[in-house]
Amino acid sequence: LFALEYSLVSLWKSWGVEPDVVMGHSVGEYAAACAAGVFTLEEGAELIALRGKLMQQLPPGGEMMAVFAPYDRVRDLIAPESRYISMAADNGPEEVVISGERDAMGRVLDILAVEGVRSTQLTVSHAFHSPLMEPMKGAFEEVARGIDYSKPRIDWVSTVTGESMAGTVVDSSYWRDQIRRTVRFLPGMTCLEKLEIGIFVEIGPRPTLLGLGRKSLAGRGSWLPSLRPDRDLQQLLEAVG
Repeated sequence: LFALEYSLVSLWKSWGVEPDVVMGHSVGEYAAACAAGVFTLEEGAELIALRGKLMQQLPPGGEMMAVFAPYDRVRDLIAPESRYISMAADNGPEEVVISGERDAMGRVLDILAVEGVRSTQLTVSHAFHSPLMEPMKGAFEEVARGIDYSKPRIDWVSTVTGESMAGTVVDSSYWRDQIRRTVRFLPGMTCLEKLEIGIFVEIGPRPTLLGLGRKSLAGRGSWLPSLRPDRDLQQLLEAVG
């Protein structure tokens, strides 16, 4: 995914389309940071490869679930299981993702059913952005300390903080914590709106985040996918046009 996203950014640039601001969701934040000049392509590839390797070495047994309710309500509902489950992503006004141990997720599913809250289990290999990621953080940061991070050359909105990182030089602890912290996509979209960004181009294999973005901003703005399954070239040409 990192390679595809970096390549798409390079392709758009070759056509004279330069981003004013970049933002990434979970693993996509590496491509966004690389596009902003926070680290080089080689350093980004090293980090993302290590991240994937360490995650795959973790034992299975976790689950992730999309829950269709406001962030604060879901956070309160899962509070009794907060030792085992985390708020993995804040994706929209009424769409979040929770992640954690399978047994605890089952208990939370019962709570959601009683409360009449709709949810959908996600197909994943591991429970990303959950307490189950803790064992890999130390080994990841050891390597991440060797990266020479730079101030972003263009504005970069973090989905760890939900805020602009303009003028900020992050360090290895940022990327260590990013493994575990909630993906703050909705606050990030709010930040983009405050920055008066009105044209959004999704850099990825399919238009997944555009749908979340539209909901976050009540449809305001122009929304362009780079690729769409089974019609990639046509979609690219339509977006450029």
